[in-house]
Amino acid sequence: DTGSMFVDLHVTGFPNIGDDPPPNTRLHIVGLGTLWLHRVIQTSNNIEVRMIEVIVTEANSFGIPIGTDIQVAVAEASVH
Repeated sequence: DTGSMFVDLHVTGFPNIGDDPPPNTRLHIVGLGTLWLHRVIQTSNNIEVRMIEVIVTEANSFGIPIGTDIQVAVAEASVH
């Protein structure tokens, strides 16, 4: 997780988002759904980092079905 970073990140409608959003930054994108930035999901023996995740929860002009989960730049590590 310490090596995860964005370079020149811009999110339309959110001018204050910079290159270093805190872990688990959640934004509502009108007409699409939820945008997660630097999402960290951790359990006692596993960690997963999803730098960009879009969960489609609204009908949209892109034709992407509701319930679609788009994940970009995912890393996972676990101990067995």
